[in-house]
Amino acid sequence: MAYFNIEQRTLNNSDLRYKSTVFIKKYGKILHLKNKTFKKKVLATTYGKNRVTDLEANGLNTRHTCTIGKLIDTYINARDLFNKNGRTKRCCIKLLRNCKIARIYTNELKMKYLINLKSA
Repeated sequence: MAYFNIEQRTLNNSDLRYKSTVFIKKYGKILHLKNKTFKKKVLATTYGKNRVTDLEANGLNTRHTCTIGKLIDTYINARDLFNKNGRTKRCCIKLLRNCKIARIYTNELKMKYLINLKSA
């Protein structure tokens, strides 16, 4: 279920701004989070309502999830991009391709995976 809230913010010059935040939660996890700031509260409310209606009608676009390894393979196969890198960077990218992080799906990537990769 999608919902939104409006947060009033004050800038340094005492102008007011309204931040509309649209959420989708499922089983206690946030699946989608989008923020946008407006000068008028009416605009923020309208944006929130329209975005919630759109998300409930069309749902989230989850078709484009793949593994990090597949993304790395796509980058390696784009020879005009990959060959512009130096030898060390190409070796590091190929090394990442064989790590555990390459099996993680893009929609499940969290900061803890990157921290574990750095400490390993």
